[in-house]
Amino acid sequence: MRIVFMGTPEWAIPTLRVLVESGNPVVGVFTQPDRPVGRKQLLKPSPVRGWSEAQGLRVWTPEQASSPETLETLSDLKPEVVLVCAYGQLLSQAVLELPWLGCFNLHFSLLPRWRGASPVQAAILAGDPITGVALQKMVLKLDAGPLLCVSDSVPVTPEDTSEMLGARLAELGAKLVQVALPRFAADALALTPQDKSAVTNCRIIRKSQGGIDWCHESAEQ
Repeated sequence: MRIVFMGTPEWAIPTLRVLVESGNPVVGVFTQPDRPVGRKQLLKPSPVRGWSEAQGLRVWTPEQASSPETLETLSDLKPEVVLVCAYGQLLSQAVLELPWLGCFNLHFSLLPRWRGASPVQAAILAGDPITGVALQKMVLKLDAGPLLCVSDSVPVTPEDTSEMLGARLAELGAKLVQVALPRFAADALALTPQDKSAVTNCRIIRKSQGGIDWCHESAEQ
């Protein structure tokens, strides 16, 4: 099974790792372009790019994942499946239709709860007692595709930060992908439509929203 992987942050690496270790050829990795960081604004590659290049994988960093040039590159790679995990770009219908098995997204929530760009933070902010991960076949509407499988739920603790919870979900998601994708390729798993009556949505969390209001009383007070 020829695989193209699309992902960017540290959370995406566990899934990419299990794909590489599965023995299936990962024929290409797509990740966000290098971005300026720090006081000196020096360009820094994404965690996925750094890990992929260390493994000798071929890496592309397009500004637009659905540009004609990117579509041509993907066509040349002839993927049977595209696996997306926290890539940070939307895919066009032409890209979604390219691999014969489809494009799949590992989403860090128990879909249909918390569709959108910040499901980990949304679960914490909402005080959800549990969360999990879902593997869904991608459609043009964000996070609305049919579900291939959903993980068992895991607790959200009062001590959890988004970094802590996201790291746990990343490992859980990697295990889910490791089991589910080969079974789907062998016609041993079916797709299930999402329950539209249970849909909730979350928005992008901006850096400006991360401040603390020191004048606001804490819950303990």
